[in-house]
Amino acid sequence: MKYYSNSTGGFYDPEINKVIPQDAIAISDDLHMTLLAGQCEGKVIVCNGGVPQLDVPPSPSLSDVQAAKRAEINAGFDAALTASLTMPSRNTPPSAVELAIAAADFKIEDPEGLADIQAIHAARRDSLLAAVDAATSVEAVQAITVTYAV
Repeated sequence: MKYYSNSTGGFYDPEINKVIPQDAIAISDDLHMTLLAGQCEGKVIVCNGGVPQLDVPPSPSLSDVQAAKRAEINAGFDAALTASLTMPSRNTPPSAVELAIAAADFKIEDPEGLADIQAIHAARRDSLLAAVDAATSVEAVQAITVTYAV
């Protein structure tokens, strides 16, 4: 016999857990295994009428998807700038020190080239971010492909 607590979203076994939340309800071992398997498949546990059951997770909101896409765009910008400055191996990305040295060397050898690379990547980033801001649906945001020329 296991217990499920809606307030914590956790399972409890009296043989293991010394403290079990007051709202926990007893569930069979079969239901426990079914709920765990459902979570592994991406479903969520909800309590309807006090009984835990599986449900499809809610779709992410437009603002959540936009925030995730902005993070992807900014990470892509950082990676593109790093690759443009250092041409790193796929298996060993450069350290922060190596990147700083590469940027300093580039600035000394070709200051206009460094500014051009930064401007090219920044323009692409800004274009992608503008597309995210202009998107009016989750699908439109998800359709934005994050790429940078390196």
